[in-house]
Amino acid sequence: MKLLNENYTAKSLNQLLDDSSLIGKKIPDPNRKGLIFKPTSNSISAVFRFKENGKEYQLKIGSYPSTPLADIYSTWSDLRLKLDNGINPVKEREAEQREAKVREKNTLNVVWQDFYDRYILLNRKCPEKAMDIYNYHVREVLGDLPFDEITLVECRDLIDSIKGKRTPQTVYSILKQCWVHQHGRGFLEPSATNPFLILKSPQVKQSVRDRLITDEEMRILWIGLGQVTKKVEIGVKLLAHTACRTKEINSNTWENINFQEETLFIPKDLDKEGQDRIKPLSQQSLALLDELRFISGNEEKLIGFDRNVLGRNVIKISKNNNLLDKQGRHFHAHDLRSYFSTNCRKLRMDHKVIESCLSHVTEKGASANYSFYDYEDEKRELFQTWSDHVDMVVS
Repeated sequence: MKLLNENYTAKSLNQLLDDSSLIGKKIPDPNRKGLIFKPTSNSISAVFRFKENGKEYQLKIGSYPSTPLADIYSTWSDLRLKLDNGINPVKEREAEQREAKVREKNTLNVVWQDFYDRYILLNRKCPEKAMDIYNYHVREVLGDLPFDEITLVECRDLIDSIKGKRTPQTVYSILKQCWVHQHGRGFLEPSATNPFLILKSPQVKQSVRDRLITDEEMRILWIGLGQVTKKVEIGVKLLAHTACRTKEINSNTWENINFQEETLFIPKDLDKEGQDRIKPLSQQSLALLDELRFISGNEEKLIGFDRNVLGRNVIKISKNNNLLDKQGRHFHAHDLRSYFSTNCRKLRMDHKVIESCLSHVTEKGASANYSFYDYEDEKRELFQTWSDHVDMVVS
């Protein structure tokens, strides 16, 4: 039959449409391997057929005349090229359809972003850290899975695969929050199981800061500070005189120092409890800051190092002088706060004023809602007494 071996044109396809005897038959294109035309009552389906590993596949290209013949030939050419390059176009399309279906569903990445926008941004002091943790540990592992299909085993394996002292517990915590919050927002069926209500939180080994610096060690520390850079020396001495946490000195700025009022302002983004604080400064602290101001020039921050620089220098002095306690531990910069707290009690200072100087919570329960006294005068007197004591110890 002539129609079965000629090079098809739009005209010849129109002739096929007019021949009712060809309806339902498969007519191959003689010049394009695998291209099959199947006439129906009012159109002609174009199908690409091929075999791979003995299995036959077919893929519909379009229907003439709604799909122009030029487009049919162009699509066939693309499919043929993929097949020649070892790509099964049927399997490729199925994979694309699966991916599109996943995209249409609420994957964990989609649900997490909603949780981040609606909850974390509004309730966390440093929301970016939560996003960084998710991106590093979760996004590539479970992120593309449909939220309502993630299993208990997959969650457990994720948590078990994370290394570090506190990181597994942190990831567990933020994912549990996400599941609970988004379950309530309807991303899971009411009867669905929350895997993080079944999984137990990873255990974090608690370490108690009970390393107490002795007066003799303080004298050795003061001598050792004479061998480091001036900024580090002043920074560590300020930690000792103000009982501040490292970042409260290291990352603070000059605009938060009031020389007239003799105070240090600690903004909430540097405070562990997320509260703005004002600390009175002793005359010794003011003298150190005045010296630091001369060194720093026009710099914005007081110290401005990596926050670990001060701590590394403290422990280096401890190691260089083999300053070990009975448990064989060197002291750290944070132990200066323990030294402050312990020795202030020896000096018979009021424990509530001491806790306030350390930026600790001084009132709990219902009384916290009614007590707003900040012990400003008492703290000023305590810090001056404390600095005088430090000078006596290290002299």
